[in-house]
Amino acid sequence: MKIITAIDSKSEGGAQAVSRAMLNALSSCHHVDEYSVFRKCDYKYSFFYKWFLVVVRALNNIRAAKPEVVISHLDTSLFVFSLLKPLFKYKLVHVYHGPPTVFYGKNLLYECVKKRAVSCVDGNIFVSSEQRNYHEIEYPEILKGISVVIYNPFIIKAVPLEAALKNFVFRVHEANGSVWLLVGRLSKQKNQMFALRVLQKWLEQGGKAVLLLAGKGEDYDYLHSMVKKYGMKSNDSFNGDFSLDHNVIFLGHRNDVQSLMREVDVVLMPSLYEGFPLAMVEAACRGVRIVASNCETGPSEILKICNDAVGTKQDKFKTIHLLPADFEDSQVCMWTSSIAEVLKEDKMEQRSYELISEIFSSKQYNEYVLSFIRSINYT
Repeated sequence: MKIITAIDSKSEGGAQAVSRAMLNALSSCHHVDEYSVFRKCDYKYSFFYKWFLVVVRALNNIRAAKPEVVISHLDTSLFVFSLLKPLFKYKLVHVYHGPPTVFYGKNLLYECVKKRAVSCVDGNIFVSSEQRNYHEIEYPEILKGISVVIYNPFIIKAVPLEAALKNFVFRVHEANGSVWLLVGRLSKQKNQMFALRVLQKWLEQGGKAVLLLAGKGEDYDYLHSMVKKYGMKSNDSFNGDFSLDHNVIFLGHRNDVQSLMREVDVVLMPSLYEGFPLAMVEAACRGVRIVASNCETGPSEILKICNDAVGTKQDKFKTIHLLPADFEDSQVCMWTSSIAEVLKEDKMEQRSYELISEIFSSKQYNEYVLSFIRSINYT
C-alpha cells in the first residue's frame, strides 16, 4: 500500500511527534512518503500566492506518488488534500491534534471550508475520547467517515541526563529546595506565565524551589522579562548556566527530558488547552508527581487511564492532581497548596507506572494504527 503522511513544516511539539510515530508505524509494512504541506520558505509570500504554491506542489506530488491513502495532520494539510481528493480517488484519513476552533475561532470562511473538508474524510483519528466528542458536536459532517480514538504513544528515549543539570538538581535538593519542571513550547497555550506566578507565591510563602522550563518558543522574551518583574532571577538564555541563585532556568529544547523527569520533584502543566498532552503521558509513564490544569481534551482522560491501570479511584490518585482550568489570581494559592500536598507523597511505585506505560506503548500504538489504516483502505 502506498501512503502519504502530510503535515505543516512549521508544526511543533505533539503534532510533529505523533506524525513521526505514525510514519514509523506505517513504514514497517507499507511504502510511506512524508510530505510537508507548507515549507518554511512559503511563509514569506502573500496569503493567496502561498496557497497557490501549496496546492500546485501537492498536485504534482500526488500525481507522481499515486497513493492509495493520504494521512493529513492539522487543518492545512486537510484542506489541501480534501480539495484534490475527487481528482485522484485516494482514501483520506485525518488526525486531530487539538480541540476544535482553538486557532481560528468562529471565522465564517474557515468554518465553511472546514465543514466541507471533514465531509470528504474517510477515516478520523482522535487522540482522546473527549476530543472526539467535541469535534463531532462542532462538525457533524465527521460522522460520514469512520472514527477511532488512538492514544498518543509513549516513545522511550534513552538519552542520559546532562551531568551539569543532574548536579544542579542534586544541589537544589541539598539546599532543601524542590525542582519543578514544565515541558512545552514557550507560548500562551502552555501558560508558563501562570507557573511563574505560582512560583512567586511559593517563594513569598517561604518555600524554596526552582522552575525548569524545557522548550523554546515565541514567548521567551516576554517570560524572561516577567521573571525580573516578579523579583526572581533566571539564566539569560538557553546556555546551560545552572546557578543556585536562579529561580527559573530556561533549558531550551532538550532530548533528555525523560531522564530529567526521573530527577525532578513535580511536573507542572497549567495549559489553557491540549490535544492529548505528551508531557503528561511521559510523566505518568515515569511515575513522576503531576499537577495539571483540567483543561479541554486530555488531562482528565489520562487520569482515568492511570486509575484504571492501577485499580484506584479517580479522587484517590495521590501523585496526580488536576485543578480547574481557571487562572485568576485566586487560583494561585490553590496551585501552591496542591504542589505542597503532592510533594508529601512518595513517587508512584514502579509496577504502577509500568502498567501505565503498557497502555501507551509504541507497540500497542503501531498495532492500532496499522489495523485502522487497513480497514479504511478496504472499505
